[in-house]
Amino acid sequence: MTQVPPRYGGAPAARDPRSIQQTWLPHHGTRVRPSTLKRDEELLRLHVVPVIGRMRLRAIRPMHVQQVMDKTASKDLRAGTQNLVYRALSSSLAQALRWQLIAINPAKAVRPPRGESRMLVVPACEHVAQILDSARRAWREK
Repeated sequence: MTQVPPRYGGAPAARDPRSIQQTWLPHHGTRVRPSTLKRDEELLRLHVVPVIGRMRLRAIRPMHVQQVMDKTASKDLRAGTQNLVYRALSSSLAQALRWQLIAINPAKAVRPPRGESRMLVVPACEHVAQILDSARRAWREK
């Protein structure tokens, strides 16, 4: 087994996601804004660690990542928040892969949730005409 240099978290970081979170977040913080770092820490702490936090990092499989995503869906989180959870987890696992703590990124085999589709509301011609008339009157009054 290849030894990972201590500056990259060494063997303890390979034990569980809480460890990689503690190693990855400071590294991640050098590359993102403080607000992003705070958000990602919160997402991992609230949504990832409760589901897979006690698992060995190398034991995490795509189905475990899917369990995290299913749990976020069952909490009625918006699709955007679910995507942020997925991205934070996937990014931390991608870094573990680069640090050679894991052989594959199990999040790559899981599809992130689809965004909410929004219906485009097109105003009726009469409504557009009223808006334009109001704008013309306001412009003339100046």
